[in-house]
Amino acid sequence: MKPIKIITVFLFIVLSFLKTNAQNNPFEKSEAYLALEQSLAKELYNCKDKAISDDVFAKNINIIKKDVIFNSTDDVTNNNSVNFTRGETDSKLSVGVNLNSNDNHFFNVSIFTGASEGGMFYSNDSWQDNTGAIITYNKSISKATQYYNEKKCEELNSKRDEFKASVLKDFSLMEKKLDAFNEKIKELEDANLRIKESKAITFEQNEILKENNKVLKELKEAVKNHEQILEKTEAIKSLDSFTVKMINKFDEENNILKGYKLHWFKTSINISNQNIKVDSISVLNTIEEVKNLPKLSADFSYNFNRSKNKTLLNYQGFVNITMGNFLDAILNDGTPFLIEEDETIFVYDDSNNQIGRYQDIKRTFWTSSIGMQSTYFLNNYFGFSGSFSHSFALQDLDHVNYKNRYSAQAGLVFKVQGEDDKSKAMFRILGGFEELAYNTKTWENTSVKVSAGIPFNWFVKK
Repeated sequence: MKPIKIITVFLFIVLSFLKTNAQNNPFEKSEAYLALEQSLAKELYNCKDKAISDDVFAKNINIIKKDVIFNSTDDVTNNNSVNFTRGETDSKLSVGVNLNSNDNHFFNVSIFTGASEGGMFYSNDSWQDNTGAIITYNKSISKATQYYNEKKCEELNSKRDEFKASVLKDFSLMEKKLDAFNEKIKELEDANLRIKESKAITFEQNEILKENNKVLKELKEAVKNHEQILEKTEAIKSLDSFTVKMINKFDEENNILKGYKLHWFKTSINISNQNIKVDSISVLNTIEEVKNLPKLSADFSYNFNRSKNKTLLNYQGFVNITMGNFLDAILNDGTPFLIEEDETIFVYDDSNNQIGRYQDIKRTFWTSSIGMQSTYFLNNYFGFSGSFSHSFALQDLDHVNYKNRYSAQAGLVFKVQGEDDKSKAMFRILGGFEELAYNTKTWENTSVKVSAGIPFNWFVKK
């Protein structure tokens, strides 16, 4: 039985044990009735700008915020989920949770690791490469929006008015029949006690017990609900809160809101671990392998989501600033190697380009990238995704030959849809180029990346 029908259930029970002609007699409104009537009258909506209660709308938006949508970094930064990405040379596992502050902003905390040989996070006396944590602040820059049909809104208003009228009618009848209800409760409880005290309970008696218990539960709930209203009429604020919850429950069961539109800014602070791997390191005994080198980055992005008529558009424009080392730009070009020249050891990429001195690897080197990514779902299950970014150095460093880079990827996205029309999982396949130097033969450096995002409620059995 639905909670909002608790008040009306006695109408079906009373016919079986009460004979009354109360419906033909005028009744005088009690103070409690007038207070309830006044409180219910406060919950009004105008279909021009509001179709449903604020609490139901806020609950919808909160669910939407937990939906899985991939961003430019493959990290979890605005939902409760597990993301796994597999590229041609590396992989990444990210787990994040939202910490809700209020309707306009929330935090997200996540951890990630580059899944590789050995332990997931720590192995061979060092943290795994690309292991770290992210804290993200998400701030709405305009009010969230959901869509509704104005005709359905008018129909819901009429239905809501009928519900309010039924609440008042039931309350009035309950005032008159409260003593009779309590007498019936005592009568059923006494009957149950007599049956339980018998030496042997027959099948017929057991069925009577089941039916009596069912009726008792409904009667007690109706009486309890009535008494709660009587108690709350002494404090108007308390009564208003009670009726708001009642209307919220009604609106939740008759939710007509569809789709949504969200604009928000996102700021992420990312600290991670980096292990430098180069060829020839075992030959040069004077060189020690660099482990556990910290890397810090900050991401700033504008984000926009719009879902309407089963389509979904996601757009992100972003700026990244990274405090790392000069090897960051060439890590996707293969493993760099070392050559000693005039007692100075230099780092070369696999195209025999001198990148910098090995002794400068631990020196801070600032870089930045700007770009955008977008995803468009044609329906609830299938869509397209693409991204582009440009990376460049923010400083000059002696003996460092930094080349500007770009990333360009495109591919397909898929969703597994839940019963509540929210995605239960998302998958993305992208092909293209990552951190590729300009004026490089592109088709020789193409790569494919597969990502899977699974919200925590996937693992919860309902």
